[in-house]
Amino acid sequence: MICAGIRARVHVHLRDNDSDSTCMKEASTVADLTREEVEHVARLAYLRFTPEELEQFRIQLSGILTFISELQEVDTAMISPTAQVIPLTNVLREDEALASLDRDAFLANVPREEEGFIEVDAVLEDA
Repeated sequence: MICAGIRARVHVHLRDNDSDSTCMKEASTVADLTREEVEHVARLAYLRFTPEELEQFRIQLSGILTFISELQEVDTAMISPTAQVIPLTNVLREDEALASLDRDAFLANVPREEEGFIEVDAVLEDA
């Protein structure tokens, strides 16, 4: 079984399609992902990539994991947990009943009307 090489002091759980085993890794250093690890994750997501795309994703994902590793080193002991950094405000207006269009004035602008309803051509064919 190939276990994703995520080594940024985080626990990673991946289930291999071929077995019931779970791989969990915790490490303190970030190593570059291998092509096989990227292929494995792509298979889990039912994605297919060209060899060039696999290499590009390998480099990009390795960079992301390196950045995550750097973030893990930041001392946040003195920072309180934050769920939202800016205050939330309701941007919607109050729901108010307003006068609607005058039916006769509205129907005066339609090409065809019958008994107060707009008449249109059928859009579905008979099945």
